[in-house]
Amino acid sequence: MKKKIMLIAVLMIYISFALFSPIVFAEDTSEGNQSSGLFKSEIGFDVSTDLTAPIDSSQTTKVEIKVKYRLDMGPLAKWFFFKRRIGRLMLFGPGYFLKIKGIPQATVNLTITEVPDWCTAKLDTTALTFELNKKILDNEITEQIVKLEFTINEDAKSLEKGDIVVSAESSIPWGKIFKKPILTLPGATNTTSISVQVAYKSDISINAESELTVPPLQNNVVPINITNNGNGKSDVAVKFSTPENWNITFDQYVITLDVGETQQMNLMYIPPRDFSDQTVDITFIPISTEGYYQGTPVAFNINFHNDGSLKEEGGMDLSILLLIIPIFVVIAIIVAILLLRRKKQ
Repeated sequence: MKKKIMLIAVLMIYISFALFSPIVFAEDTSEGNQSSGLFKSEIGFDVSTDLTAPIDSSQTTKVEIKVKYRLDMGPLAKWFFFKRRIGRLMLFGPGYFLKIKGIPQATVNLTITEVPDWCTAKLDTTALTFELNKKILDNEITEQIVKLEFTINEDAKSLEKGDIVVSAESSIPWGKIFKKPILTLPGATNTTSISVQVAYKSDISINAESELTVPPLQNNVVPINITNNGNGKSDVAVKFSTPENWNITFDQYVITLDVGETQQMNLMYIPPRDFSDQTVDITFIPISTEGYYQGTPVAFNINFHNDGSLKEEGGMDLSILLLIIPIFVVIAIIVAILLLRRKKQ
C-alpha cells in the first residue's frame, strides 16, 4: 500500500513539474511562442488585407486577421489526460467526466497593444475559443478570423506611418471544479504588426477676381491667392489656356505651400484691340512634396470684358476714327488747293 502511495506521489510530482515548468522554444522571424511543459501551444497570424497604399482619413478600414492555433501534446500527456480517467478528471473537471460539459476548450485572448496616436482601432472580439477536438489533439493547425477596424483621424499628417500591434495569448483551464478552473495553464504568446500610412489629402482654395472689365492693349495684372487647407506640404502648379491674340503669363508657375499657408500668384495679360468678352480657364494642380502623390485639381475661370476705351462715345472704334481723320485731312487739302487755283484765275 505504501509503495502504491509513493508511486502515485512520485507520478503526481513528475506530472506537476512537467505541466508547470515553462519551456521557451526556438523563435523564427515571425513568431515567439511560449508554452508549458506538456502543452506546447503555438499561435500564428495571417493578414490577407492589402494595406500597402496610403489610407484616407475618416475612412473606416476593416482588416481580417486569421488566428492560427496549434496544441502539441507529447505521447505521455495524451496517454495520461485522454486515456486515463484520473487524467481526464484532473484536466477537464468532473463536469466533462460526468458528461455534463462539452469538449474542453483552449482560449486565445486578443488585445491591441500599440496604435498610433493619430488613429483609433478596435477588434470585433477579444477572445477566441478552440475546442480540444481530435484535430487539435493530432497537432493540426486550426484557424479562426478576427476583424480589426481602424480609423485615421482628420488631423493626421500626410504620409505619416505607424503600426497597429495585436497581441495574443492562449491558455487552457486546468482542474475544473464546477464552472471555475483550479488553475489555468500558461500557453503561447505572439504578436502581429499591421503597418498603416496616412493618405495625402489635397485641399486648396483660390481667391481672385473672376469678373473683370479691362481696356484693350494694356498690360494688366490679376493677383491670385492660393491657400493650402490639406494635410501635407504641397507644390501647386498652374496650367492655363491662352485665347487667340492674347498675351498671358504668370510671375511663377509653381509655388510650395505648407499646411495653412497662403501665397500669391500674379497673372499678367494684354488683351487684343478688338476683344469683347473672353474667358480664361486656369487649373491649379496640388502635388505632395513627399511621395509625389497628386491631389485633386481645382479649376478657376476669369471672365474679361472690354471697357470700350478704344471706342468713340457714339460707339465708333478709335481705330476706325484714326483711319477716317487722315482721309478728311487729305480731302480738306485738295479742296483748299482747288479754291486757290480758282482765285488765281
